[in-house]
Amino acid sequence: MAHCHNCGHDNSPTTIFCGRCATELGRTQAKLVKARQIFLPPQNDYVVNPQSIKRHEPKSSSGSGWGWLLLGAVVVALIWFYVR
Repeated sequence: MAHCHNCGHDNSPTTIFCGRCATELGRTQAKLVKARQIFLPPQNDYVVNPQSIKRHEPKSSSGSGWGWLLLGAVVVALIWFYVR
């Protein structure tokens, strides 16, 4: 029997909360704490201060398009030269 430390009610061994006062039973409370540690991530690890985030402005891509176009033209010319 699981004895409630709050009201003294005797509960069945499989109950998690007292049937009379709904207090979490002590013996299962330790199991619940252990299960929370295993299955739930620590909550404070995921808190992010928005002011700590560094924002980077995107780089101007005005000249980078021509470089890829030139590289593509060279690759096509080399393929055409070797296939011919």
